[in-house]
Amino acid sequence: MPVRFSCALAALVLLAAGPARAQDCPQAYYTLTTQAAVDAFPATCTRVTGGIAIQGADIRDLAPLGALTSVGTHFTIQHNGALTSLDGLDGLTSVGTHFIIIGNAALTSLDGLDALTSVASLLFIRANRALAECAVGLRGVISGDPPAFTGVGSALIAANAPDGRCNTR
Repeated sequence: MPVRFSCALAALVLLAAGPARAQDCPQAYYTLTTQAAVDAFPATCTRVTGGIAIQGADIRDLAPLGALTSVGTHFTIQHNGALTSLDGLDGLTSVGTHFIIIGNAALTSLDGLDALTSVASLLFIRANRALAECAVGLRGVISGDPPAFTGVGSALIAANAPDGRCNTR
C-alpha cells in the first residue's frame, strides 16, 4: 500500500508542476572570459534577457550553457583559441539581435547550433580559420546551394577556412 501511495503522490506533484517553463537568468548580461566562468553559468538558466559575450584563451567547452534556449540581444563568441566546437549550445533557438562568431582559430564545427531558427538582425561568422563547413550546424537558418537564409535579418559569413564551404562572400 505505501508504494501505491508514493507513486500516486509523485504523479500528483508532477501534474501540479505543469510543463517546464523558460527561466530567466539571474543577470541580464554575461561576460565569460575563462572556462571557470563558463562552468559557473547557472545550470537552470534558459533565457538571457540581455546578451552574452564569450572570449577567453582557455575556453574550450560550452556544455555548461546546455539549458540556454534564447538570448534577448547579442551573443558574441570571439577570440577563443582553444574552442573547437559549439557543442553545448544545442538548445539555443533564438538570438534577439546580433549573433557574432569571430576569430576562433581552432573552431572546426558549428554542430551545436542545430536548433537555431532565428537571429533577428545579423548573423556574422568571420575569421574562424579552421571552420570549413557552416551548413551542417546551421540547418535551422541555412538551406540550399547556394545557401539561402531563413529566420535571419541579414548574414555575413566570410574569411573562414580558405578552401572550405563556410564563406558566402
